[in-house]
Amino acid sequence: MAQQDFQRRVFLELTEQEPASRKAALAELSAILGCIAREERDGGERTLILQSSRPEAWNKCFTLLKKTINITVEIDNAEDVLCFCGDAAEQIASLMQPPERMEADEKCLRSFLAGQFLCTGSVRDPLRDYYLSFEILSEVQAEQTLRFLKRAGILLKRTDHGKGHVLMTRDSGVIVDVLNLLGAHVCMMDMENARIMKQMRGRINRKVNCETANIMKTVAASRKQLEQIQMIRESSIWETLPESLQQMALLREKFPESSLQELGEMLEPPVGKSGVNHRLRRLAALAEELQKRNTGSQGEEERLRISEE
Repeated sequence: MAQQDFQRRVFLELTEQEPASRKAALAELSAILGCIAREERDGGERTLILQSSRPEAWNKCFTLLKKTINITVEIDNAEDVLCFCGDAAEQIASLMQPPERMEADEKCLRSFLAGQFLCTGSVRDPLRDYYLSFEILSEVQAEQTLRFLKRAGILLKRTDHGKGHVLMTRDSGVIVDVLNLLGAHVCMMDMENARIMKQMRGRINRKVNCETANIMKTVAASRKQLEQIQMIRESSIWETLPESLQQMALLREKFPESSLQELGEMLEPPVGKSGVNHRLRRLAALAEELQKRNTGSQGEEERLRISEE
């Protein structure tokens, strides 16, 4: 699911949803027009030009214009431009302002924000990264969008730059809330599934890494124990070891990859992990002492004796 695929599916879902009322349709249309409309005058006649690089925003605007007012539309498909003149331009220009008392109507707020997101919104593939933003040129629209989101309990970070204003978040929970508010419920569920998948993968990776580290530690410890046991068995003190330590040494040689618990269960009588660890540590201490004696003076290993536990 590439970023553009997920974002486009969000746009398509917003494009296909029907406004809850005529007032909600006007609210969404006012948001879209505020982003894509510009006015030109030739003498005293007004021309309203609508232009967008986003097909979904352009199509939703066209759909809402057809549903709310009956107008004549001139379309240049090559340029993705809608031009309105005369009475049509005057009518559409009057729709650029949000409906009265819109902020008191939750459905209107949702529709307004959906229109705003179609024109200025961006969202990344949640399987790769968490990021959602509005990139708005008008400061008035940016403040209006922030205010409407805040009324819904959603807070976005605002960054101002020379080209406009960016309202953004990297919080996956906030992104889910925004998609739900806009009405992109299918994509919201996809986002939730992606969050669960990432969390599961993270837990699995941490568990695998932990188990791998434990295995490496066990292998390294076992290798060292085998070297120590071989040193002891090649010395004359092997025969002086208590039976419990000899049994432990032989088991470790025979089962170098077994855990302490597994080794303990194979002993007669069985002992716990702490008992196995204690015996291996005694063998290690004996091997270290042997090594010191061997590097010091020869023939002193006969002095080493291990008493019964």
